[in-house]
Order: sequence, then C-alpha cells, then structure tokens
Amino acid sequence: MDNVLNMGLDGWKCDGTDPYIFVLGYAHGHDGHVSERDYANLYYRDFFYYTRTKNPDSLIMARPVDSEWSFAPHDVMFSGWVGDDDPAFNGLRSALWSMLTSAQRNYLNFGSDTGGYRGGDRSKELLIRWAQMSAFCPLFENGGNGEHRPWLYDQETTDIYRDFVNAHYELVPYLLSAGTTAYTANVSVMIPNKDPSLLPDSDDWGYRLWTDIFVSPITQNKTQDVTVHFPEGDDWVDWWDGTTTHAGGSNVTLTFALDRFPAFKREGSIIPLDVSVDGSLHGDSRSRGHLTLQISHPLPAGGHTNVYEWKGTGVEAEYSVEQGDSDGSFGLNVVVTAYHKPVVARITGVCAGVETSVHDATLPGAPSVPRTADPFAAGLTGGWTFVAGARELVLVAPAASVQRGTFLRVSGLARC
Repeated sequence: MDNVLNMGLDGWKCDGTDPYIFVLGYAHGHDGHVSERDYANLYYRDFFYYTRTKNPDSLIMARPVDSEWSFAPHDVMFSGWVGDDDPAFNGLRSALWSMLTSAQRNYLNFGSDTGGYRGGDRSKELLIRWAQMSAFCPLFENGGNGEHRPWLYDQETTDIYRDFVNAHYELVPYLLSAGTTAYTANVSVMIPNKDPSLLPDSDDWGYRLWTDIFVSPITQNKTQDVTVHFPEGDDWVDWWDGTTTHAGGSNVTLTFALDRFPAFKREGSIIPLDVSVDGSLHGDSRSRGHLTLQISHPLPAGGHTNVYEWKGTGVEAEYSVEQGDSDGSFGLNVVVTAYHKPVVARITGVCAGVETSVHDATLPGAPSVPRTADPFAAGLTGGWTFVAGARELVLVAPAASVQRGTFLRVSGLARC
C-alpha cells in the first residue's frame, strides 16, 4: 500500500472482497482455520489501521449489511454504503432494507448508490426520489452503471437534484454532531421506525435521522400520496412548511409533488445547519459563514444541543421559555457559548407583534437589538425580523458574540 499512501490519499474503498474466501473451501492460515468473519476483520482492519499510521485522518469506505450479511467490523466502519441494487423502485426498497438492517445492527454512518448501481432503464422519477432519500442519509453518493447524471435528464431533474444536494450540505453540522454522539454510544445515526424484518410486508419504511429528523421515503413508482407513520412520543414539523405539525403516533396520508419529500423536524428541536446558498428553506447566501440554528416550535421544557465540528471546539446551544401574562404571551432565551462563527437563530411556530422586543443579555443593561428588514446588515448590534408567512422569527446575533457568546432575550411572543 505504501506506494499509493505516499501520494497522500485519504483512504480506500474496500469493496467486499472478503466473501471470496469461500472459494478456498476450508481456508488455512498460520494459526489454522480462518473463517470468513476472521478474514473480514483482518482485511478491513488492516486497511484502516495501517493507513492511519500514514495519515491519522484517513478512513475506509466499506459495506455494513448487504443481503443479510455483515461485512466490515464496527470499529472501522465510519462511512459505508449498501448495494448493488437495481435501477428500479424494488432496488430502492432493497437498499433501504439494507440500511435499516445496518442501523438495527448498530453500524454508524452509511448511504446507498443513488439511483441504483446496476445498469438498466433508470427513470427520472426514480433518480429524483432516490436522491431525495440520500439527502437525508449520512452518506449521499452517486455512481454505478448506466446514466446517473441528472443534467442529462432535463432541467427539472437538475434543479430538484441540486436542491437536495444543497439540503444535504446544509445538514453537515447536524450529521457530524449526530455521528459524534452516536459513535460514543455505539449506536447508529439512523433509527428505524419498524423492525426491518417486518418489511416489505409493512408499508412503514420510515426512520429517524438521529433524534431530530424523521424521514418517510417514497418507495413506490408514480406515487405522490404517502401514508406517513409518525414516531410516538414527539410531534413533528413539516420540513417544507414550518407552520404545519403532525401528532406523534399518528398515520397521515400526505401529498408530495416531485420536488418535495416526506421529511420532518422534531417539535422543540434545535437543528444546526450550514446555510450558504440562495433558495434554501432555512435562509439564503447571507447566512454563509454563520452557524444557523433552526428551532422548530419551541416547547415549554426548552431545548439543548451540542454542535460538534471537525477538529474544532464545537459549541453548546439551548433555549428556555418564560411564560408571560395571562394573554398567552411568552418569552424566549437563546443562549449559545462562544464560537468562531456568528450565529443565526431561526425560530418557527411563533408570532411577533409590535410588543415583541429582543435584548442582548450578555451586556450590562441588556441593550435592545433592533428590528430591521435585513438583520444581516445590522452590523455590531445584530438584528431581528419576523417573516409572517412562514411564522418565523430570525435573530442575527451581535458581531461581538463570536468572542463572548450569545444570550438573546426575546419577549412578547405568541404561539401561532
């Protein structure tokens, strides 16, 4: 491996050569019989751990579960994929079954070959629906036999595909934080809604993407109406429309045009995002260089999250609710520890009026933060605005919060 490692590569794709040991029949090694499991552990670990002696940041890509078979050992499988699947909706379901089974066996991060790896007639609808699912998986990859390039289908395919690639990039802070936390707990980032062994007899292919996002993939051809089986214990806010919530434990039939997909945020959650492009549901290019915190329908119990980053200090964020007068108004405290990026908090499920005010509680006297049409242009003081149609309060923290942290106190809010 040294000739290649000396070129500075970041890792290897170890593509399931371990089952070939079966062609040897009864395999003998230095210490006697070598089972397939023994050989697989040696194969994947050798590539992973030896490569890390040359490049401490390297990794391998490997398969978690395919065809009910566990491939790589858990300690080296940080980024995996499942396959090879047909370019059809039965292939999408096969890939999804392998991912859900990988999750059940506590593999950490993985995805699938978007559109299916094998050659064949790959329809526009299949490529789009598969890409939408991949956007809400830890790994989003595209490749295989036959045509996978969205720009060679038509403009609509290209535009939708691009939107979901951008949505996946936005999720990087959430996915890194989820993966870090799941790794320490020896569990998967993906949490199946149902036992995968019950599929495909069940129509519930849904899963949580860690704790705060729920996904219900579209697994049938020419389908826009989907029955979503929401997990119990929490209510869920529509990813595309922050004004709509669904009760936990309910089964609801919803309609999703080709450019929309069944994804939902847990009510009361704080989801860290990296928003950098126009056309996003969670901001625009003015958010580039900021840490965006999406707070969906704040709950009286408050919320908290740890945001991890690659080779960085990370940050803690939380909010608390202060009940107001008998008119039903309430206040909201948003606290973020010192961070090297300025912070934007986008809070849905609230209404602001003339009585709403925001104060910078990190400073003596808690000076007010101005309400402005463009809070990103407010400069040192920070700013806020309310988007009535989206029922969203947008808070841009003062510039000095990068050094001292953020503590914004909002009063005079109402639920709507």
